[in-house]
Amino acid sequence: MSTKLVLNKDFNYRVVLGKKKLYTRVLKLVNTDLNLPIENRLYISLKKNNQFSMFSCKTRNRCIITGRSRAVFKYMKLTRMMFKNLAVKGNLVGIRKYSW
Repeated sequence: MSTKLVLNKDFNYRVVLGKKKLYTRVLKLVNTDLNLPIENRLYISLKKNNQFSMFSCKTRNRCIITGRSRAVFKYMKLTRMMFKNLAVKGNLVGIRKYSW
């Protein structure tokens, strides 16, 4: 797969996962609301049980430049190689030492 395609696939998966988490949280809140009639809560619980499952562990941290999935720093979203290259060139603000 090309790098651009992998990055788009990963980004789309994260977007759908975020929407699904929000939707599931709303369903859970409505389902536990005791002020609603029992019929509505049963309908919502059935709707919640029929959802397809998505797992957050399937998302990979990828480098935003190369698309590589290994040795990625979370806070910069860069691989160690790209981090070092950018630090040597002075393109990263606040990074002085580049030889660890």
